[in-house]
Amino acid sequence: MAVVSPINAVSEIIMRRDESKKWLRFNYWDEWVETWRMIKCRTKPIRKIDSAGKEMEEEDKSRTNVESGLANLIFRKNVARLSAQPYTLRVRGGSDPSRAARLSALLGQQYDQSQERAEDVRVRMAAEALGIEFPSCTGISSPAPWSSAKPY
Repeated sequence: MAVVSPINAVSEIIMRRDESKKWLRFNYWDEWVETWRMIKCRTKPIRKIDSAGKEMEEEDKSRTNVESGLANLIFRKNVARLSAQPYTLRVRGGSDPSRAARLSALLGQQYDQSQERAEDVRVRMAAEALGIEFPSCTGISSPAPWSSAKPY
C-alpha cells in the first residue's frame, strides 16, 4: 500500500469535494430550484433585453410576473394529510396485558415529549417536495410521481 502524504490527501479530498459539487449541480440543482420556486410561489425574474438581444441584470418592472399558489396549496395539503395521524405505538405480547398497555402509553408520552412529530413533518415535506414515497405507520403513503409510469 502506498504511503500518502497529508498534503496530497487534503488536496485529493478537496478535489473530490469540488467534483461532487459539480456533479450535484449538473444533475440535480435545476430540478431542486424549480421545486423550491413551485412550493414558495416564486418565479424567475423577467430581465430586460438590450439591443443585442442579451439579458441585462436589471429586472423588467413593466411586465407582470405572477405564480399560481395552487402548487403550494397541493403540497401543504398532501403533507398535512400524510402527517395527520400520529404513529400507533402499541406493544403486544407478554404474560401481563396491563404491562403492554402501560408500555404503549409510555411510548406515546415519550413520542409527544421528544418533539419527534415536528421532525417527522419536516421529513415528509422533503419527501413530498422531491416526489419520494415516504412509508408511514398510519397506512397512508404518498405515491411517487414515477410509480404509475409504464415502461416502453
